[in-house]
Amino acid sequence: MRGGRLSEAEQDALAGSLADRGMAELTRAIDEGYRNAGLLRKDADLDPLRRRGDFQALLDRADAAMAKEE
Repeated sequence: MRGGRLSEAEQDALAGSLADRGMAELTRAIDEGYRNAGLLRKDADLDPLRRRGDFQALLDRADAAMAKEE
């Protein structure tokens, strides 16, 4: 870090780490019973995660769990 600024590689690493943490928390929420896949699909705060395969798989899990409970 130079002068309080992160290099591009450091920024990418930080963004990846934060995205991984976000996915871990979303996975935990689904594991503990959160089922609002519709909100997960449209919440703009989750836009950075949308292209991740594990995010799509998590949506599928939420949909399946919701259908099972109906």
